[in-house]
Amino acid sequence: MPYDDSGWRNFGTFGANRSPENVRGGAALGRALEDALSRMIIEGGIKSPVTSPRGLKARLKYLNSDAGIQALREVGITARPRTVKNWFAGTQKPSNANLELIDTAYWNLRTRRILANLGAFKQHLNNRGR
Repeated sequence: MPYDDSGWRNFGTFGANRSPENVRGGAALGRALEDALSRMIIEGGIKSPVTSPRGLKARLKYLNSDAGIQALREVGITARPRTVKNWFAGTQKPSNANLELIDTAYWNLRTRRILANLGAFKQHLNNRGR
């Protein structure tokens, strides 16, 4: 496609002007990056609900580490270590209240890990969000 230099002359037609409602470049970039991070966290996460066997198993697999157990504690799971071990082994199912807390712990840990590894975010952006 040939370069068309007349587009910049009509930039105001796209809403660019000096009005206070317009978002400055830095703020717009910040919002775009926040949106991209949010999409990466949510769209790359587990799709099955925590109430399904597949969703629960996937979340528990993700949380089966020292960081995962800490995330479970942080959201308020007070189950005994043996009970949590049985959850991980699949021999005991958590209560409905604990299912919600497991889901919260999963999303909190996933978010923390993605934000701690911005190199992966850069790679995600360089790959057009895939």
